[in-house]
Amino acid sequence: MNDISLKPMKMPVSERGVLTPRTLEEITAYVKMVVKSELTPKSFRERSKKNGKTVYGAPNLSAMIVAIQMGAEIGLAPMASLRYICVINGVPCIWGDGLLAMVRAHPACEHIYEDNPADVAEMKAATCRCKRRGEPERIVTFTWAMAAKAKLTTKPGPWQDYPERMLMMRARAWVLRDTFADALAGLAVVEEVRDYASTEPAEDIVKDALAPGLHSMKPPRQPQIEIEPAKPAPASIEEAIEAATDGPAEQPTDETDWSLVGPPPMGEENGDAEIR
Repeated sequence: MNDISLKPMKMPVSERGVLTPRTLEEITAYVKMVVKSELTPKSFRERSKKNGKTVYGAPNLSAMIVAIQMGAEIGLAPMASLRYICVINGVPCIWGDGLLAMVRAHPACEHIYEDNPADVAEMKAATCRCKRRGEPERIVTFTWAMAAKAKLTTKPGPWQDYPERMLMMRARAWVLRDTFADALAGLAVVEEVRDYASTEPAEDIVKDALAPGLHSMKPPRQPQIEIEPAKPAPASIEEAIEAATDGPAEQPTDETDWSLVGPPPMGEENGDAEIR
């Protein structure tokens, strides 16, 4: 799959002059062209550790093809898909700036308002407001205290270097995911996922995606079903009838109404059949 030899091929072009591959063969040719141009993002290169440092190797063509397809499903052009989409611990994600650009371009988006970074630094909290046509405005505030509770403030990297920016990114991610979940089609946000990349990703993603107060929810208790031990098989036909009818089998009497079933055979009036 990593063969990057190129062959001449015609490819559809959109009204804006953007190449839009439509078949797997066209997408593969497009990806190979990107690799040849040396514009492959690091997130789509094979990674290994050497002397404690990350070393980037050959491009992963399969991952690039899947990213382009995933981007096409949410309305992104091929190059935009490669820029905005990446995979962290097996989770497909979109960068925060790509999330903002995609939602702003959505026809149902009326407005997105974010706090000024200087105000965020003063208040130690970031608020993002989003309005979707036909729905009430959603407002999400993410504070430094919330980040500290999630043990984010002590993490080296962006939370130490750009704390205001990270507060803004978290508030933005929450409100845009809630308001335009259909447009994101399940994509997580890079700035969120990489904060818990060192832990079990699946569990943390579920916890972070839930609304406050739902993190402690436990699965419903399954009902206990008691199974009665099997009863021993009856030793005789009489015992089987008694078990099925919750009582002993009825014994025949001489008061049988033969008008309902017809007269008995000749010679059986006294219970003895005549054999001829």
